[in-house]
Amino acid sequence: MLVFLKLFPPSTKTMDTSREGTLKDPRAPTICMKISNWAFHVCSMIVRFAFQLIYGKKGEKMPDISDPILLESASSLAKKIRKQELTSVQVMEAFIKRIYDVNPLLNCMVDERFKDALLEAKAADDLIKSGKYTEKQLAIEKPFLGVAISTKDCIAVKGMLNTSGLYSRRDYRASEDADAIALMRNAGAIPFALTNVSEVCMWWESNNVVHGRTRNPYDTNRIVGGSSGGEGCMQAAAASPLGLGSDIGGSIRMPAFFNGIFGHKPSKNVVSNKGQFPQPFSEEQYSFLGIGPMVRHAEDLRPILKIIAGEKAEQLNLDEPVDLSKLKYFYQENDGGGRYVSEVDHDIVDGIHRIVKHLKTKFNVPVKQMQIEEFRQSAALWFANMKDDSGYGFERQLGNLKTSINPYTEMLKWFFGAKHTFIGLLTAMLDKAQCQYGSPKYHHLVKKRNKLRADMEELLGNNGVLIYPTHPTVAPYHIEPLFRAINFSYTGIVNVLGFPATSVPLGKLGSEGLPIGVQIIANCNQDRLCLAVAEELERAFGAYTGFVTIGNWISHICKKIVRIGFRLLNGTKGDRMPAITDPILLESATSLAKKIRKRELSSVQVTKAFIKRINDVNPLLNCMVDERFKDALLEAKAADDLIRSRKYTEEQLAEKKPFLGVALSTKDCIHVKDMLNTSGLYSRRNYRAPKDADTIALMRNAGAIPFALTNVSEVCMWWESNNLVHGRTNNPYDTSRIAGGSSGGEGCMQAAAASPLGLGSDIGGSIRMPAFFNGIFGHKPSKNVVSNKGQFPQPFSEEQYSFLGIGPMVRHAEDLRPILKIIAGEKAEQLNLDEPVDLSKLKYFYQENDGGGRNVSKVDRDIVDGINRVANHLRKKFNSPVEKIQLKEFRHSAAMWAASMKNDSGYGHVHLLGNLKNPINPYIEMLKLLFGGEHTFISLLIAIVEKTQCRYGSPKYCELVSKRNELRTDVANLLSNDGVLIYPTHPTVAPYHIEPIFRPYDFSYAGIVNILGLPVTSVPLGKLGSEGLPIGVQIIANCNQDRLCLAVAEELERAFGGWVRPEISD
Repeated sequence: MLVFLKLFPPSTKTMDTSREGTLKDPRAPTICMKISNWAFHVCSMIVRFAFQLIYGKKGEKMPDISDPILLESASSLAKKIRKQELTSVQVMEAFIKRIYDVNPLLNCMVDERFKDALLEAKAADDLIKSGKYTEKQLAIEKPFLGVAISTKDCIAVKGMLNTSGLYSRRDYRASEDADAIALMRNAGAIPFALTNVSEVCMWWESNNVVHGRTRNPYDTNRIVGGSSGGEGCMQAAAASPLGLGSDIGGSIRMPAFFNGIFGHKPSKNVVSNKGQFPQPFSEEQYSFLGIGPMVRHAEDLRPILKIIAGEKAEQLNLDEPVDLSKLKYFYQENDGGGRYVSEVDHDIVDGIHRIVKHLKTKFNVPVKQMQIEEFRQSAALWFANMKDDSGYGFERQLGNLKTSINPYTEMLKWFFGAKHTFIGLLTAMLDKAQCQYGSPKYHHLVKKRNKLRADMEELLGNNGVLIYPTHPTVAPYHIEPLFRAINFSYTGIVNVLGFPATSVPLGKLGSEGLPIGVQIIANCNQDRLCLAVAEELERAFGAYTGFVTIGNWISHICKKIVRIGFRLLNGTKGDRMPAITDPILLESATSLAKKIRKRELSSVQVTKAFIKRINDVNPLLNCMVDERFKDALLEAKAADDLIRSRKYTEEQLAEKKPFLGVALSTKDCIHVKDMLNTSGLYSRRNYRAPKDADTIALMRNAGAIPFALTNVSEVCMWWESNNLVHGRTNNPYDTSRIAGGSSGGEGCMQAAAASPLGLGSDIGGSIRMPAFFNGIFGHKPSKNVVSNKGQFPQPFSEEQYSFLGIGPMVRHAEDLRPILKIIAGEKAEQLNLDEPVDLSKLKYFYQENDGGGRNVSKVDRDIVDGINRVANHLRKKFNSPVEKIQLKEFRHSAAMWAASMKNDSGYGHVHLLGNLKNPINPYIEMLKLLFGGEHTFISLLIAIVEKTQCRYGSPKYCELVSKRNELRTDVANLLSNDGVLIYPTHPTVAPYHIEPIFRPYDFSYAGIVNILGLPVTSVPLGKLGSEGLPIGVQIIANCNQDRLCLAVAEELERAFGGWVRPEISD
């Protein structure tokens, strides 16, 4: 594509300016231009296809982020260090370890000063402990005290390399700090690592002959951008809490975009560029260049910019509040057809549309679409404005500013081993082909730039922002930028205008599994507008509907009104969750068991950690209702003693007692000897289990130690865990939301990292809905595989028994299989759980909704989007078809479930509420509620509604059971022994407390699977949805094909991250 550049330089046609900043082209593109652009796009498609064939699937898998410190913002870490909740040394060690984990894969770090950084971290901790400064004084004078900082290898850090990727500077070390680094040091930050760049920072892939090529953490076959690509990669990989980059043509924003982080290029001449190599050749070039922050969290942008702007920070008014409802919003989807510039990816255009919709909806403001035609000439404007009267050019930079290299001679040397990159030499050659300083063409383009700047200043004023693509495509493959050279123009135009711009990631990955985002552009010195919008978009982004009858339409409208009412009633999110500071709490149960066997951890140590966590979170969540901590600790000690005795080898223990010494929790309906077994029923409030349920006995035999009991709904027959014995359980992601039911206490317990593993039971979604609402894994086994003996209430018939299943509820997918193998007992053999699953050989189906079930909520857009991300991932990774289907009978899920729960015993919900002794009268009990009763309102309502439903043996009953049996056959034929169905676990994220009363049939998405007798796993999809709550899917397989569900769950955890720590924001 660089050859195209030389033969057909970017167009410089004259444009006329309209009043609104929409620029009109007086001349239509010539036939020659159309042909050349068409040829370019065809070549680009061929090149992309070739690279896809060359690279194939995604590159190497990134090491998991296991330390919660790595997920904190720099501002949060600084605050915790000041409060002595964390030490600077602890934080520094966490990021150093992370660099060692990821750098062999990514090659983002090129130099380090870890030893000195740790000494400085200790000094920071000592200063805090000394009490010389108050916490408030430190926050003002040293806002980033003790926080590690990384920067790119062109910004001077005293004593560290400063090569700028140039071979002749390979051993050069900076003699003093750059101004920006000095200011960050003065604010308490500790430089600890240097990151990779492109050669002399003038290309948008970070590769050079000194340090090599940096790889993208989302796909190591892709670029990280340049020239601040190493820094972008470092931030995305969570290997540094904050970083600085520099940007003269997009060198902060492109890497930020490709790596899914935030990056801000400040207004011209605000941040000092002193201490960079290479330095600009002229004052005008200096104004194009800017050092700025690169971070994972938008809240860090403003304080860093305030520091590095130094005395000029005042002109930015960064502390002045921004009323987002008063801003003028503009957006442009593309550059209007720049010559040899790629078309904008659909994912990016879609992202812009989502932003527009959000701004319109939330702030009730117009968002005007623009088409600034001059943007078509962005590349030509940038090239011309980079010329200066010094006579120096790129060949001088390659000569380390001492002499000018001969790029043609060096290109010949390149074939035999060179001191420059191919692209560096090619750029030097093409530099000569561009318009020269002072030429008529130069003056024409500079004049055009000035006109555009004036028009943009008028358009944006002091209260306008423009939403514009950061780059037209997601991260290309390595080397591919050679064929898309001019794509940098989307960012470069902002530099020559001198405006501030923030690159903002949009949360979800695109269809290629790579980050997408936009840049937010404001007028000069209006940086605070960019940053405020970035913070809002981070909050916002972090649905096809089926057939809708008039009745359903009314139902959906009513539900929306109810939801608005609950939002107004509950306001902002509930209480903040205590931070997870003990790494034990983040381990899988399998990992803990292994470490206990190896004596790397003791069972007592692990049990105490989870007991402490329960004491920390239970006052907020009310998930635990009974405990046996004292006995559990004695049993933990016995487990440790057994291991130390060496009576069994480590291998024998792994086989006979795979969970030896690991704490276990379960719900208050499954018998644990001598613990409460109320099932949330007031008349059973003092009842204790005489012996263990079969599943608990099997888990004990496998070495697990029961230590806590968790809350349920009354008689386990509603999907919010609330009863008159123990009260209501709160969701750890938002305490004003439900935890689900009936295993809601267990789902909450797991999500809050207060238990390493748990058991739930499921007759209509009671494992999966809590797992979904709380962002954990939950598996309902195939019918009749796991014993239900030792539960209250017990099913009333053999058919009901087949619908009910006890199963694992855990934070980590790897725990599902071994727990299921244990609790299945002798029947585990029929599941063939040890048989490997070749995911590339499976048949994949997905369905986005139930087809329009009566009075069932629409599926949230976030959930539909999650299903499509799963489908796209499976297609791409395994090269397998993923077929979209619509099983129409799923519309009748609620009716089929209600009918199937009928039985010939004559018993119903009124008997359950009577503790199976005397049926209650729900109408009388409802009257008693006015004066205080013994039952919840919803349980009495269920008992009343139950009487209005079809009776066992009636024609309606027979019709629905026949329909169910036909559906069971159809699904069995569809899935066979090698198929899985991806389906919503629930149509919405966790509702507010009480709200399920207004959405009673939403459980049907889960309940249908119970009456089909199929195995199913609820799988969280890593990132939280737009409401800050977990989203996920359920994976359904044919009967006894549980291992397929579990294998897919493990793959989706690898792909999307699984459980996310609950961190409730103010």
